[in-house]
Amino acid sequence: MSFFTTTLLTIGLASTLADAPAAAKPAREHPGIAGKLCEKLVCTATQKTQVQAIAKELHEDTKPDRESIQRIERKLGTELAKASPSDAVIDTLAGELARHQAEMTKRALESVLEVHALLDATQRDRFAKMIAEHGMRGILRGGGRHGKAGQAGRAGQARRTAK
Repeated sequence: MSFFTTTLLTIGLASTLADAPAAAKPAREHPGIAGKLCEKLVCTATQKTQVQAIAKELHEDTKPDRESIQRIERKLGTELAKASPSDAVIDTLAGELARHQAEMTKRALESVLEVHALLDATQRDRFAKMIAEHGMRGILRGGGRHGKAGQAGRAGQARRTAK
């Protein structure tokens, strides 16, 4: 009987000790696009705060365009679901999409220039190389020109959730 009691106490103590490190782990923080960019550029704390503010402002400024693009894409999908989609409607929707995308690109470039103004010569050189390699949108999105592997966008997400 004492072997059984000792075994249970040992197992109980071992499981308590195994749970202790897991409980001590701090919550994982997500650095966001500005945080990742600043890690690569080795920003000062002040620069990081300013870059985060620029990124937040960009996100807020482009929200109406992003929402409009989603609305237009839904209209485009509805039109394409028809047996005979109207070329005129599709052309109109394509024009609206292009207008909103151009506005977002313009605003993104303004943000890139705002970040550029905050950087020293070494950081600007790194920043320019990153943009040349990943594109302006890749820097602002935190990925490359073609996104990360395995991300198929809204269409891919819809297919995955439909399964």
